[in-house]
Amino acid sequence: MTDDNKEFIFNGITRWLRDSNFIISEEKVTVVTSEFYAKAFLPSDQEHIIEIVSSAGTETRFMLRLRVLVSEQQLEMNESRAEGKTNAR
Repeated sequence: MTDDNKEFIFNGITRWLRDSNFIISEEKVTVVTSEFYAKAFLPSDQEHIIEIVSSAGTETRFMLRLRVLVSEQQLEMNESRAEGKTNAR
């Protein structure tokens, strides 16, 4: 994939996010080094953040990262479930 294609895909992703009412709070495009970054969220839910990342190290790929807030109670519940599955074996 050429940098032109990566830029085209990145622009398509960010356009889709905007068309879907996401707010792009950060956007950085450096075509020369093949680095693309965007950070987006919905106006009604600013705790769940979507990040789109691509760099020379990711070659022809984009990474999609989702950030969600997890409470201490949710972490404990998840650990309890994992322990229960391990003990059941």
